[in-house]
Amino acid sequence: MKTGVPEYVGEGTACLGHVHVTDLALLYELVLSKVLSGENIPSSRRGIYFSNTGSHNWRDLATLVGKAGASIGALDSIEPRSVSLEEAGSRCLNGTPQIAEMNYAAHSSTKPVLAPELGWKPLKTEADWKGSFVEAFRMVLDEQVQ
Repeated sequence: MKTGVPEYVGEGTACLGHVHVTDLALLYELVLSKVLSGENIPSSRRGIYFSNTGSHNWRDLATLVGKAGASIGALDSIEPRSVSLEEAGSRCLNGTPQIAEMNYAAHSSTKPVLAPELGWKPLKTEADWKGSFVEAFRMVLDEQVQ
């Protein structure tokens, strides 16, 4: 938001999974309820619960951010621009390109296997996930006013 333009690192082609925060909360509640009830569920190395319900590349994500931010006046432009790891690191992450790469240029492909086995059933659609960006911008803007 500082630059007024949505940004992505490099070519923005690396992909990452996503999940709507409401569906993630449902998974946390499910895991917690099973643990608290004493149920023996996979844990440690065998208990990594992936929750992605879709995937995106960083350029497409920046485009969604731009549309949402510009629609409520939080950003000046819809069109995303590419920035270098150095620029992203110096502006956002205390001058650390390596951390910028891990956070804003990562590529990861996961499949939720254990979560559905526990009974997790995501309720939100891809459209819900995409629509959540406007709400997120509003929350950030509200915090800045306070």
